[in-house]
Amino acid sequence: MKKFLSVAILALSFIIFAHSAQAFEVKVDNSVNLNKEEIADGNVYASCGEMKIDGTVNGDVIAICKSIIVNGTINGDLIAFSQDVVINGEVKGSARVAGTNITVNGTVDHNINAFGTEINLTPSSTVAWDVLVAGVNGKFNGTIAGNLHGSISAATVAGKIGKNINLTIDDVDAKQGGLLITKDAIVGGGLTYSARQEARLESLSSVVGPVSRQEIKDTSETPLNVLSTIFYKLSALILIGLVLISLKKKFAYDVAQNLETKNWQATLIGLGALILTPLIILFFTITIIGIPLAIILLAIYLVVLALSLILSSFFVANTLLKSFYKKPVNVFVILILGLTIFVLLASLPYIAGAFVLAFMIYGLGGILITIKNYLYA
Repeated sequence: MKKFLSVAILALSFIIFAHSAQAFEVKVDNSVNLNKEEIADGNVYASCGEMKIDGTVNGDVIAICKSIIVNGTINGDLIAFSQDVVINGEVKGSARVAGTNITVNGTVDHNINAFGTEINLTPSSTVAWDVLVAGVNGKFNGTIAGNLHGSISAATVAGKIGKNINLTIDDVDAKQGGLLITKDAIVGGGLTYSARQEARLESLSSVVGPVSRQEIKDTSETPLNVLSTIFYKLSALILIGLVLISLKKKFAYDVAQNLETKNWQATLIGLGALILTPLIILFFTITIIGIPLAIILLAIYLVVLALSLILSSFFVANTLLKSFYKKPVNVFVILILGLTIFVLLASLPYIAGAFVLAFMIYGLGGILITIKNYLYA
């Protein structure tokens, strides 16, 4: 649930940024290239098979592509979903990327937030601020002026870390994973890590500050952990919901109305869409030429699934309030009450999945019925 919400929020940000941007370019193609002499003034939004930036972007790059290579300069942030992300040039803002293979050979002037299977900062890489990672394997051989922190299964540090290292090492398999600090590494601050096995330090002089290890314990059932998880889910959904209600308040009420009057139709349509859409995405992916369309459809699918939970929760709260309270209620109160009910139900042991699935199917059906009514109005 937490990972799904994170991805959904990031996918939704593509729509939010596109809505608010004043100067931007939208590029949808099998191949998107910005040549060395080209300059893009404003943000660039791309959905493609392959993206290559040799020129200059005077804004952010927000992309969902199979592969992304940055050889030129981005004078803003890089926000990307991609199988392969390679940064050879310079990102003057932050790089927030999710993918299978993430490689940094160049310079990032602010932060790196990386979620991926293989995360590689080569010896030629430079990050001016912090690096936050979540992944499987990480190699940090370049220069990080700030902190290195996050959660990863295996990490090798052979470069220069200006401040501290604070990592959670998910080394379930003692033969694989773990943390290695090579003799070539220079850590300007301390080393704090949580792991099942000791880190391997080839030279104690590599770490200037104190070294501290904490055992990984199963805290999934502690009250504090349960409450923090509930808070995270609720906060994430409220964030998306506030954006939706602020932009399209009428849409939320229309979906609630359709769910009230066409409940069985909504259930059947939602179930069909939930099952068929991934199959359609898979079909487009197999055809190769349809990969850009598959990526766009996947992003929309994730966003709509998140919205389905929000709008079905809105419907539940609106129905309850109409039954017990006859006066009009502020739309944001309805939203927060509905999402609180949903998150509490989705946190119940054993039956949480059933509630999430039911809310998702019902909300998805309501959204599709409402869109259909708008199109044929």
